[in-house]
Amino acid sequence: MDENRETIPLRALNNPADIANRVEQGTEFTVTRGGQPVMTIRRYDITDPPVYPFRTDPMGEDPLYKAVPVPDLPGAAMTQEEVDAALAEGYGRD
Repeated sequence: MDENRETIPLRALNNPADIANRVEQGTEFTVTRGGQPVMTIRRYDITDPPVYPFRTDPMGEDPLYKAVPVPDLPGAAMTQEEVDAALAEGYGRD
């Protein structure tokens, strides 16, 4: 067996930071459930498809995101435009 590859049970993923650290160091994992392989965890490679940021990611907006129109509710404390403006300003952040 390759020294940089380990087989681990699914329950071993209860410490994702440890797994991530070991993957960054070059270890690949085959994860099993009931003794059967279900996934492989390996380091992200430059040849892998791009990962797009979430809409709220500080690195940029998701180019595939499409806003869903939300109607103004009668008696609502804020209009949709006010909600959008507050969110754009970071309202509610610590």
